[in-house]
Amino acid sequence: MSMFYISGQSYLNTFYTDVLNLTPVWGGAFLAMLPIVSKILDAITNLVMGWIVDHTQSRHAGSAAIISTREENRPAAVPACTIEKPMSRIAGLFLFAGC
Repeated sequence: MSMFYISGQSYLNTFYTDVLNLTPVWGGAFLAMLPIVSKILDAITNLVMGWIVDHTQSRHAGSAAIISTREENRPAAVPACTIEKPMSRIAGLFLFAGC
């Protein structure tokens, strides 16, 4: 597990009770429901993003590109993944920056 995940999970109960002013019971209920709701949302977004990648018209697109490992046949999601990596690191830093 990553450092951001572990530190985020340990801070959640304090955040819910101190910042959002939830009672410990509601904070615990939210922590119990969060994994279930996140898995449902993850399943929905995976289907939507799969559709978007399949219908993207770029030089990287194509069904054979996902199977092949050659440089000229990279998957269609390569442009999105190159943007996602630095953005997730920046979002992780802002999570604890108090902005």
